[in-house]
Amino acid sequence: MENETPHVLLVDDDQALLQALPHMVALRLHGVQVDTAASAEEALVMARSCDYDAIVSDIKMPGMDGIELLSRLHEHRPETPILLITGHMEQKLVIEAMQKGAYDFIQKPIERVYFVAALHRAIQTHQLQHQVQEQQKLLASYTKTLQRFARQRAEVAPTTEEREAVHAGSPFPTPRWLIS
Repeated sequence: MENETPHVLLVDDDQALLQALPHMVALRLHGVQVDTAASAEEALVMARSCDYDAIVSDIKMPGMDGIELLSRLHEHRPETPILLITGHMEQKLVIEAMQKGAYDFIQKPIERVYFVAALHRAIQTHQLQHQVQEQQKLLASYTKTLQRFARQRAEVAPTTEEREAVHAGSPFPTPRWLIS
């Protein structure tokens, strides 16, 4: 996963913002592929078919809002960091979003440096999670291989009696490490 192009999804019903954000990302985070969705419903469809490294969504949208989108996305992609854009940092809203797993908040008007840094952190977090998962899979595979090898080795290993019988006629005593 670490060699793949980072892929993010931007969700907002404001077309001006939906056009400006991909340009901001392209200028400051080279090599990041950006998809856009004009609604939460569209974003859900896209997120089901693509494992995004990060999703950025406005909170206030007609129909399904960003908080509902956050909940629904976490049902299908719980490991994907979701950043929420808000014009109002209402404490109740922030608490609800954090409880539902929001990765970070971007306040409007969007400060470019903060937005890019938060998005970069989210992408790195997701990619590191994938690396850890891949390493865990490899470790589990190696463990199974070693266990299988140990079982095969135990099946063909001579018993203590067989080892003693081989050395019974020998003038040299059987080394302890062969017996135990």
